Order: sequence, then structure tokens, then C-alpha cells
Amino acid sequence: IYYIHNNEWDIYDNSRSNLIDHIDNNGLNNNIENLRMATHQQNCCNTNSKNYSLTEWNTYRVRVSFGEIHLSKCYKTEQEAINAVAEFKLKYHQF
Repeated sequence: IYYIHNNEWDIYDNSRSNLIDHIDNNGLNNNIENLRMATHQQNCCNTNSKNYSLTEWNTYRVRVSFGEIHLSKCYKTEQEAINAVAEFKLKYHQF
């Protein structure tokens, strides 16, 4: 579908820098408005993962990375963890 609308895209290039990403994370939604070129790293960033978990000490550990940039930190509340993930993604995961 993407190739039909973007003939300049090299459909035969199977490198990790030439992927097609589903913006809404729904692999069945192949509307052209939902498709974009992405690298493997960008594609991995576009997930529905929470990127945090509850620890045995009832804190919330956030683990997010983008290339060489990593965030691994514990927060007292779930909302603080959600905010930290959102801030990190806003700063580093845009493309």
C-alpha cells in the first residue's frame, strides 16, 4: 500500500532503515494516512508499551531508551511514571 502511493520508496531494500510503520500500532490498518517510513529504532519506539512496572517496593520503575539515551528511574506514584515516560517520548521519540 505504501509503495503504491510512494513510488520513490525502495520496496526491495530490506535494511533496518527502510521499514514501514503503522502510526496507530494497528497492523491491520493499512490506510495510507496510517503508514510512514521509519527506521527499526523508530518503529520500536512506536508501541503501546507502558514502559514502566510496579516494583516489589511499591514504586514504579521506568525503563525507556532511544539509541544511546536511557532513562531508568523509580517513581513514587504511577502518575509520575506515566509523566516521565511521556516526557521522554516527547523529547526523543519524535520523527
